[in-house]
Amino acid sequence: MNKLPGLVGLVMLIALTAPDALAEKGNAEKKAKSAAHERSELGVEHQQKAATKIRVDEEKRALQERERGEEMREEAEQMRERAEEGAGQDGLRGQENAATRGNEKSQEMRERRDERTQIKEEYRGDRENGQEGADLDRDDEALMDEQQKKAKKPWWKFWGD
Repeated sequence: MNKLPGLVGLVMLIALTAPDALAEKGNAEKKAKSAAHERSELGVEHQQKAATKIRVDEEKRALQERERGEEMREEAEQMRERAEEGAGQDGLRGQENAATRGNEKSQEMRERRDERTQIKEEYRGDRENGQEGADLDRDDEALMDEQQKKAKKPWWKFWGD
């Protein structure tokens, strides 16, 4: 019987302290919910700010690209106009213009090249297609003899006596 008053006392103690514990638990849950809500609101605001910043940066880049494109078009048009003016004034085109360009060595090499091609054209001018310059002077018999001398020795003659 001694246990009954102790048990009743314990139940009374629990009953008296339970509302405080439940209230503290409810307050803690409310605080956690409000903190989570504030964090989510801050997260949303942060995401919106970041998205806005990205959008603004992209618009700036697009504007800069458009400006660069316009500048490049203007420069190209100016260069084209200058080229047309220069061609009209100088009257130099193609090889004539190239002959005046570069340093002394390059001009000399161009002159040599042109001279070589002119000599080759003069030398080949009287030939027909398919003829070689060295064969024009020889007669057919001498040519046949030379071709026979140049012919290879048959393979079976290497194992002869």
